[in-house]
Amino acid sequence: MIASSCYNEPVRIAALLVLVAAALAACEPSPPPPSGTTKSPAQARTVPGLSYDAPKRLVAFGDVHGDLGATKRALKLGGAI
Repeated sequence: MIASSCYNEPVRIAALLVLVAAALAACEPSPPPPSGTTKSPAQARTVPGLSYDAPKRLVAFGDVHGDLGATKRALKLGGAI
């Protein structure tokens, strides 16, 4: 049996009001006040940079799945195998 529309509208309005009230209750109106003792953020350790000499030649290729023959040819052309 289908409920009449006069019953559905008050239920929809009540559900909407409950959802809006829940959303408003979940929101924090302002950030919490700072505590009396605040610490400065921890400093990250610095890591020495890595450097490598540039190769004479750099070969890059992608999407190698599905064609083993072409992959081997590309690796041979680049001198990897």
